Amino acid sequence: MLGLAAAILLPSVVAFAGSFSSTYWMTGGLFTRYFSVSSSATVTVKTYPTQGVNGQTMTIYLENANGNVEDSSWNYSYVNDSCTLDPTTSGNHRLYLRNFTGQVMSGSIVVSY
Repeated sequence: MLGLAAAILLPSVVAFAGSFSSTYWMTGGLFTRYFSVSSSATVTVKTYPTQGVNGQTMTIYLENANGNVEDSSWNYSYVNDSCTLDPTTSGNHRLYLRNFTGQVMSGSIVVSY
Protein backbone atom coordinates (compact mmCIF):
# COMPACT_ATOMS: atom_id res chain seq x y z
CA MET A 1 0.00 0.00 0.00
CA LEU A 2 1.28 3.43 -0.88
CA GLY A 3 1.62 5.96 1.91
CA LEU A 4 -0.16 9.28 2.02
CA ALA A 5 1.52 12.08 0.14
CA ALA A 6 1.01 15.80 -0.13
CA ALA A 7 0.59 17.36 -3.54
CA ILE A 8 -0.46 20.68 -4.99
CA LEU A 9 -1.36 21.12 -8.65
CA LEU A 10 -2.25 24.68 -9.55
CA PRO A 11 -4.86 25.43 -12.21
CA SER A 12 -3.65 24.88 -15.72
CA VAL A 13 -3.36 27.58 -18.35
CA VAL A 14 -4.32 26.67 -21.90
CA ALA A 15 -1.61 27.90 -24.27
CA PHE A 16 -3.32 26.81 -27.50
CA ALA A 17 -5.44 23.88 -28.69
CA GLY A 18 -3.65 20.62 -28.01
CA SER A 19 -1.51 21.75 -25.10
CA PHE A 20 -1.61 23.00 -21.52
CA SER A 21 0.85 23.97 -18.85
CA SER A 22 0.78 23.93 -15.08
CA THR A 23 2.99 23.71 -12.02
CA TYR A 24 3.56 20.81 -9.63
CA TRP A 25 4.69 20.32 -6.04
CA MET A 26 4.65 16.77 -4.74
CA THR A 27 6.13 14.29 -2.33
CA GLY A 28 4.05 11.41 -3.66
CA GLY A 29 1.93 11.78 -6.76
CA LEU A 30 -0.67 13.93 -8.48
CA PHE A 31 -3.03 13.97 -11.45
CA THR A 32 -3.28 16.58 -14.18
CA ARG A 33 -6.60 17.74 -15.54
CA TYR A 34 -8.34 15.61 -18.19
CA PHE A 35 -7.68 16.37 -21.86
CA SER A 36 -9.21 14.88 -24.98
CA VAL A 37 -6.85 12.99 -27.27
CA SER A 38 -7.17 10.58 -30.19
CA SER A 39 -5.61 7.12 -30.26
CA SER A 40 -3.31 8.24 -33.09
CA ALA A 41 -1.90 11.18 -31.09
CA THR A 42 1.41 11.37 -29.32
CA VAL A 43 1.44 13.07 -25.92
CA THR A 44 4.65 14.96 -25.15
CA VAL A 45 5.40 15.79 -21.52
CA LYS A 46 8.08 18.39 -20.76
CA THR A 47 9.11 19.04 -17.18
CA TYR A 48 11.07 22.02 -15.89
CA PRO A 49 11.99 21.31 -12.27
CA THR A 50 12.73 23.98 -9.67
CA GLN A 51 13.38 21.36 -7.00
CA GLY A 52 14.24 17.73 -7.68
CA VAL A 53 16.25 14.84 -6.28
CA ASN A 54 19.65 14.26 -7.90
CA GLY A 55 19.78 10.98 -9.79
CA GLN A 56 16.04 10.34 -9.37
CA THR A 57 13.15 10.28 -11.82
CA MET A 58 9.42 10.85 -11.72
CA THR A 59 7.23 8.26 -13.41
CA ILE A 60 4.54 9.60 -15.74
CA TYR A 61 1.45 7.50 -16.46
CA LEU A 62 -1.13 8.16 -19.20
CA GLU A 63 -4.52 7.09 -17.88
CA ASN A 64 -7.85 6.97 -19.74
CA ALA A 65 -11.19 8.07 -18.27
CA ASN A 66 -11.85 4.50 -17.06
CA GLY A 67 -8.71 4.60 -14.92
CA ASN A 68 -6.69 2.26 -17.12
CA VAL A 69 -3.03 3.08 -17.72
CA GLU A 70 -2.33 3.12 -21.46
CA ASP A 71 1.36 4.06 -21.41
CA SER A 72 4.07 5.22 -19.03
CA SER A 73 7.53 6.72 -19.10
CA TRP A 74 9.73 8.84 -16.85
CA ASN A 75 11.53 12.16 -16.70
CA TYR A 76 14.51 13.11 -14.57
CA SER A 77 13.34 15.07 -11.52
CA TYR A 78 16.30 17.47 -11.32
CA VAL A 79 16.94 18.66 -14.91
CA ASN A 80 14.68 19.77 -17.77
CA ASP A 81 13.44 16.63 -19.51
CA SER A 82 10.87 15.35 -21.99
CA CYS A 83 9.12 12.09 -22.80
CA THR A 84 6.39 10.89 -25.16
CA LEU A 85 3.38 8.70 -24.43
CA ASP A 86 1.09 6.92 -26.89
CA PRO A 87 -2.62 6.51 -26.08
CA THR A 88 -4.36 3.33 -27.22
CA THR A 89 -7.90 4.75 -27.10
CA SER A 90 -9.51 8.06 -28.04
CA GLY A 91 -11.28 10.25 -25.49
CA ASN A 92 -10.50 11.87 -22.17
CA HIS A 93 -7.14 11.11 -20.58
CA ARG A 94 -5.04 12.52 -17.76
CA LEU A 95 -1.49 12.12 -16.54
CA TYR A 96 -0.40 10.83 -13.16
CA LEU A 97 3.00 12.12 -12.02
CA ARG A 98 4.56 9.81 -9.42
CA ASN A 99 7.45 10.60 -7.11
CA PHE A 100 8.66 7.47 -5.28
CA THR A 101 11.37 9.25 -3.22
CA GLY A 102 9.14 10.91 -0.62
CA GLN A 103 11.19 14.09 -1.07
CA VAL A 104 9.80 17.27 -2.61
CA MET A 105 9.77 17.60 -6.39
CA SER A 106 8.41 20.84 -7.85
CA GLY A 107 8.46 22.73 -11.10
CA SER A 108 6.39 23.33 -14.19
CA ILE A 109 5.00 20.99 -16.81
CA VAL A 110 3.97 21.46 -20.44
CA VAL A 111 1.78 18.81 -22.07
CA SER A 112 1.29 18.79 -25.86
CA TYR A 113 -0.95 16.42 -27.81
